[in-house]
Amino acid sequence: MGARRTDRIYNQYDPQAVRGSFLREPFERDRERVIHTPALRRLAGVTQVVNATAGEIFHNRLTHTLKVAQIGRRLAERLLRLTEDKRILDRLGGLDPNVVEAAALAHDLGHPPFGHTGEAQLDALVREQGGDGFEGNAQSFRIVNKLEVRRWDIWGLNLTRATLNALLKYPWLMADQPQTSQYPLKKRKWGAYLSERWELNWVRGSSQNRRMSLEAQIMDWADDIAYAIHDMDDFYRPGLIPLDRLVTESTIHIASHDGAVHNYTQGERLQFLRAVADWRKDDGPGYSFDEIVEAFDQLMFLFPIFQPYHATREQQRVLRIINAQLINRYVDNTRLNLETYQNETEPLLLIAPQLVREVKILKDLTRYYVIGSNALSVQQYGQRKIIQTLFACYLGEALSPPHFRSPLLESILPPDFDTLLNEAEECAQKHGDGYATKEMRCARVVADVICRMTDEQAWKLYLRLTGSQLGSVVDQVT
Repeated sequence: MGARRTDRIYNQYDPQAVRGSFLREPFERDRERVIHTPALRRLAGVTQVVNATAGEIFHNRLTHTLKVAQIGRRLAERLLRLTEDKRILDRLGGLDPNVVEAAALAHDLGHPPFGHTGEAQLDALVREQGGDGFEGNAQSFRIVNKLEVRRWDIWGLNLTRATLNALLKYPWLMADQPQTSQYPLKKRKWGAYLSERWELNWVRGSSQNRRMSLEAQIMDWADDIAYAIHDMDDFYRPGLIPLDRLVTESTIHIASHDGAVHNYTQGERLQFLRAVADWRKDDGPGYSFDEIVEAFDQLMFLFPIFQPYHATREQQRVLRIINAQLINRYVDNTRLNLETYQNETEPLLLIAPQLVREVKILKDLTRYYVIGSNALSVQQYGQRKIIQTLFACYLGEALSPPHFRSPLLESILPPDFDTLLNEAEECAQKHGDGYATKEMRCARVVADVICRMTDEQAWKLYLRLTGSQLGSVVDQVT
């Protein structure tokens, strides 16, 4: 952190700082390189919470990503306007809205088919081969550094150091995950694989600081805001989240003989808030049951929703107003930490604890009513089977010498499959990235190939491989 201003606009393949042109500055170029990637387009067919091809008009990974980018840019522009002395921003590591937007556009590129279900299954499968697992954030970092193509003579998109740093929500390898209480929710998260250790070190330098850059923290907060608000909207409309009942059921406040006030709630609200209190008990101070009830009451006060959604004009208007008010609430009450920023354990953004609690509660609505539902659990079981089958088929072919491969299964391999394997071998030799065995390298490449698919592509390929659906001879299978 605290790098010189010019260091931020270096990229890996130019010895000097990247020069802007008459038309574009370096960070604008980063943003546009991400916008034009196939990896970003693919997200239109990837699960956000429920399957991207579901009948209702739910958010997919692409629409979520676009909203994160918009909120992140708005946050960055607002903080810039509020900071009169721009030297303060240099001391905080720098702030550019284009960097925040570029990182937001790239932050979910690594999500595999079926979202977090696919992520968890791929993680287990890659670990079985001795590798360092699969993680969506680390995969995003790998995609922009290695897998996307832009020029014949380099790997990846050749983004600037600032944008790559803003992409690192978890700036460490799997083996270096923090084990302290400071990161209670991040213990299973990491931002780079061993195969990108060199790139991680280039971005972060020799510093052992685990703190995200300012731009990464803005992107991360924008991600939380978008996820919380728009998923709540998604699932209230078809009746999965009963906002009308949660709003209309009241909380009773009773003072005890010692003057303390206790909150009593009932029905739908009670069951939900008990679950939230259980999930959040390790989040530290501010998450007792009474504090969660109080935060929920204040949040529900903003929701003039008193009946199930019937898509009336008035209800559509109310939902748009609620969404806008919540986004404004969380954006307008975000500040820079100008007091303790030199303490590397302190965040660079100041967000009121009440607002953080509210966003977590909104996210827990989806967790309780949708992710925990039996219907989604059954669907996720099938999705895991799809990932397992595809991984086994691809890995078997990857481990076989080309002249020993099954002619039938080889036909499903993408045209650049052997090129990816050769690049993994070259990378291991060049950087000593720890991928000592062929199994580890092949598992990483197989995960890369699966991660290029949409939900529908993975499902259709599975149907053909298992004989469940024969398809047509003109259907493409890779």
